[in-house]
Formats: sequence, structure tokens, C-alpha cells
Amino acid sequence: MRNFKNSISTLLLLFVSVLFYNCSNDDNSSAAVTLTPSEVLASTPWETTNAKNNNGEDVPLNNENVINFVGFAYFNIDGTFVMFNLDDSPKMQGDWSVSPDGKTRTITAKNDAGETLFTRVVDITVLTKDEFTYRIYPNESDKSVYYDIIHTPTNHPIPEVLTPSQILASTPWETTNALNNLGENVDLSDANVNNFVGFAYFNIDGTFVMFNLDDSPKMQGDWSVSPDGKTRTIVAKNDAGETLFTRVVDITVLTKDEFTYRIYPNESDKSVYYDIVHTPTNHPIPAPLTPSQILASTPWETTNAVNNLGENVDLEDANVINFVGFAYFNIDGTFVMFNLDDSPKMQGDWTVSPDGKTRTIVAKNDAGETLFTRVVDITVLTKDEFTYRIYPNEADKSVYYDIVHTPTNHAMPN
Repeated sequence: MRNFKNSISTLLLLFVSVLFYNCSNDDNSSAAVTLTPSEVLASTPWETTNAKNNNGEDVPLNNENVINFVGFAYFNIDGTFVMFNLDDSPKMQGDWSVSPDGKTRTITAKNDAGETLFTRVVDITVLTKDEFTYRIYPNESDKSVYYDIIHTPTNHPIPEVLTPSQILASTPWETTNALNNLGENVDLSDANVNNFVGFAYFNIDGTFVMFNLDDSPKMQGDWSVSPDGKTRTIVAKNDAGETLFTRVVDITVLTKDEFTYRIYPNESDKSVYYDIVHTPTNHPIPAPLTPSQILASTPWETTNAVNNLGENVDLEDANVINFVGFAYFNIDGTFVMFNLDDSPKMQGDWTVSPDGKTRTIVAKNDAGETLFTRVVDITVLTKDEFTYRIYPNEADKSVYYDIVHTPTNHAMPN
């Protein structure tokens, strides 16, 4: 009886041991999940954390041979990807695949319109859950010189993906620098760049307004950025919505922190250029003023006159004296003018063309009868200066005088 009990006990112990062993094997089988190479690559975001040359030496990530391959990469299981530089600026997007044997990775970069920009195939040297490394060759015909680009998993959240147009519309911009083709800083008042300097407000609806740094109006109209972010086009328009000009510039930098475009003084010589650098600004958008509103915004005093040679002309000169004085343009379209000694000069109605290029006055007597009408070309109309041009002989436009006015606090004479 005792031997039977011992036998039973032995059998029970053996059964429990076998059962425990089998359960342990089942647990191990469940844990050992095999991922395909594609599933491994898509299992985590990756960050470039190192690079090595063919001698096994570490290479700085800003080295010219590797910098174009550095950043954050997000490979989606549906075969699409997005990549960003380490500063979170967009790098590229498109489609990807890994060969079934895990030896090569292919990316097809595409623009926002889905058009293929390029296709790149690289050799994979390591692909595990902990490391993704591929090899690049500066010279494809010489496989002895190479760089291994090493990536490790990252928790870096995927940056917000903005199209080039969304980036430009994401903030107001201020011109903060200009560089020539030699990389030298250029003063913003330099004649080669000053026409491109100011504050720019690009609305997401495709319209824009620009102002000079003194808040005076510069231009307005429509804008667009090419899908690849390489060019910006503006169509400047007057207040009536008529096109004044169209300008296309090459974009060299477009990120959330910088917008830079390139201009060429001579379009046939691309070796000489200026880069106009803009950075985000909190400068509030100035109240848009039409040319008429600018002229009516302040009283004006004639403070100078300049001839076609650029020489100052005395305000008592016979060619300009009739145009000298104080002018008060009312927003209702009426005006009064006085000589510098406060004696009455004329009164009547006035208008400025929607594009701000001409001013018309209709002088009237006290009875409201028209005495004469005069139209002059405006050369400057800002909050700080109003200048128009007169021709002693309308048939000879080479001889002229510019009558310069500046704002005044001079009280209107009774």
C-alpha cells in the first residue's frame, strides 16, 4: 500500500512538472513575435543620433557628407513617410518600402501635389527595434568610401506638418537683414534692397498687404507659394483691384523662423544677387490707408523743391512759387490752401487716383464756380512726405520740378 502511494505521488509530481514545462514553453512561444523588416522600421519614430565613416570613426552630424541625411523620420505602416530636420523644419515626404530580406530601403520623395521629386535606395546594415542604420556612398562607383547613418528610436512628437503656403501665412514677417552674394550684410537702406524692405502680412486666403518700416503703405494684392516651396509670387494691385505688376522670387529659406528670398539686380547675371531675410514679428498690422486717406491724414507744408538735376530750388523761384504754401485736404473731398504768410491761396475739391499716382484739384471761387482743374503726378505719398511733379512745358517731360511737402502742425488760418 505504501509503495502504491509512493508511486502515485511520483506520477503526480512528474505530471505537474511536465505541465509546468509545457506552460512555460507556451509563454515563450507567445512572447517571441517575429516582425518583418517593414514592420520593424514602422514600429517607432527614428532620430539620427550618430554617423560613422568607413574607418569606423564618428562623424559630426553637420558634416557636409552626412548632413542631408540627418533628422527625424516617421515611417507609417501604410507605406508613407514624413521627415523633419532636427530643428523640426520639414525635410521631405513621400512613399517608402523595405525589401523582404531587410537589406535595402527605398524612399520616393514627393511634393505637396504628389509629384515625384526623386527616388533613393540605400543599403541597410542594421535593422532592429533598437537601431536602424543605412549606408551611403559619396561616389557610387567607389564602395570603399562610405558613411553609415545611425538612427535610434525616439519619443520626439511628430512636428505639425505645414505646407509652404501655410508656413508663410503662419506669422507676420519683418525684413531684418539682407546679404549679398559674398555673404556680406547689406544695409537695409541700400538702393539695391530698400524696395524689398518692410512688414509683410500674408493671409491664408491668398491676399497680402505690405508696409514700409515706418508703417506707410507699400503694396497689396494676391500671393502664392509653389507647392515645392521654391518660389513666391505676388500680384500687386491698386485699390480698384487692377494689377500693377507681378513678381516671382526664388525662396532660399522658408521655415517657421525665417523667410528669405533672392533678388537679382540683373536677371541675366545670376552670380550677383541679394538675399532678403525676414523673421517673424509681433508688429501689429498698421491700419491700411488708401492714398486719399494718407493725403487727408495731416495738413501739409511745402518745405522744399527739387529740379530734374536733383538740385534744391529756392521756394521763391518763379518756376515753383505758385505751388508753395499750406494745404488742408479734408476727407470729404474739399480743400483749402494758404500761402506761407497765411494769405488765402485757393479752395475747391480734390481727389487722388486709386493707385496714388496722380492728384487732381478743382479750384473754385466762393460761389462754387470752377476756376481751373489741375492734375499732377505724385512721386511720393506717405505719412511723412507728399511730393508731386510739375512741368514748365508739358511737351517736354525732361524738365521738371518736384514740389516737396511734409506734415505740419501749422494751425489753419482763419
